[in-house]
Amino acid sequence: MRSTVIATRPDPIPAPLDRRAAAALIDTAIVLTVGYLATVEWGQPLPGGGKGWQGLEAILMMVLTASYWVLPEWALGATLGKLLFGLRVVSVDGRKCSFSQSVKRNLLRIVDIQFFYLIGYTVARFTPKRQRIGDLWARTMVVGPERDAASTPHGVTRI
Repeated sequence: MRSTVIATRPDPIPAPLDRRAAAALIDTAIVLTVGYLATVEWGQPLPGGGKGWQGLEAILMMVLTASYWVLPEWALGATLGKLLFGLRVVSVDGRKCSFSQSVKRNLLRIVDIQFFYLIGYTVARFTPKRQRIGDLWARTMVVGPERDAASTPHGVTRI
C-alpha cells in the first residue's frame, strides 16, 4: 500500500505585544541615536541656531531612516531590535516577507507611531494576528520564536 505525503505549513503564531514593544524601543533608540550623531557631525547650521537637514539632505536622511526597517525586514526578516527578542516579520501565510511587503508595512509606520505607537499598539491589540495598520495592508505579521513557520520544519500529514 502506498501512502501520499503532503507537507503542510503550520500557521504562524503572532508574537507577544510586549516583545514587539521592547524591540520597537530598541529600534527607535538606534535610529534616534544614529540620526542625532549624523546631525551633529554633518548637519547644516540652521538660521535659528543648531544643526539640521534641509532640501535634498533631509530627503536622503528620511530614506536612510526608512531603510533601517525596510532592508533588514526584507533580507533577514527582522531589524536589530526584533533579532534581540527572537522576532521575525513574515507574510501571513508564513512565508518570507517580500521587499514590497516590507515597503508597504513601513510606509504606514508614520500612522502607527502616532501618540508614541498608541495607534499601532491599539490596532495590533484588537486584530487576531496582532497586526498593526502597516501589517494589515502588507499582509504581514510579526512572529516569535515559539512557532515561526518560516524557519521551523514543515508538518507532514500522511494520507
